[in-house]
Amino acid sequence: MERKAFTIIELLIVITIIAIISTVTVFSYNKTRAAAELQLVTDQLISNFREVKNQVRNSSTALCSGFRIADEKIYYVEAEYLNPFLKCDKENVEVVRDYDEKNLKVVNMDVEALSISPEKIDILYYPPLGATFIPDIDLTGQSIGHADVRLQLGMGSKINRAQVILNRKNGAIFKEYDTDE
Repeated sequence: MERKAFTIIELLIVITIIAIISTVTVFSYNKTRAAAELQLVTDQLISNFREVKNQVRNSSTALCSGFRIADEKIYYVEAEYLNPFLKCDKENVEVVRDYDEKNLKVVNMDVEALSISPEKIDILYYPPLGATFIPDIDLTGQSIGHADVRLQLGMGSKINRAQVILNRKNGAIFKEYDTDE
């Protein structure tokens, strides 16, 4: 007996296999896309940190510029440059505008020397060289010494996380990526 067609069982098995493969592929694609988007936004943030530093370095005004991290958000800030010893006027730091980069959130802020995370912190660059100034006493009154500042970034409710690490001593900025499986 010669067979000319597929049975209904064979067709259902093939359709089920295709459905499983396409589900896994779509999930994997969305996860990879979210990770790539977070990497792009993190790179943009680091680029903006460096751009503000270069603007301060090339500016002829006595103005400190930088960022405030507070309430899961990032803001552009400015303060008056006082002198080489006091550096920036940390008492009168003004928010210039929000840092709008899609739905980027600062999920956690950690300073290595503290047992608790500060609620707010200012990262300023002061003239003439664009050196980094993070006040020894941040806005909440906690002493953070010379520890690195770690910002854990996330986008929306996605499981991908990135860390931006700012070295207080030399102003270098690093990044690390964490992906929960």
